Amino acid sequence: MKIEISDVVSSQCELNEKEALEFLAVALYRYKRINAAMAGEMVGKSELEFHALEAIIEESGIPQRNDWMEGQKQFGF
Repeated sequence: MKIEISDVVSSQCELNEKEALEFLAVALYRYKRINAAMAGEMVGKSELEFHALEAIIEESGIPQRNDWMEGQKQFGF
């Protein structure tokens, strides 16, 4: 699968391709769509390295699944 992000969105997010892929892997893992080993494979890291990456990205503000679900309820999605 190939996912394309426009240059406008990319520049607005201030992420390069590698960082966007890392955010996607963490989000999929946190929303329980993939396991840590699969997320690590997505970004070319071991499962342990992925967990370290997740801890770093956590400071950047990707919401946890429960927070995301509560946000959806709050706005009626």
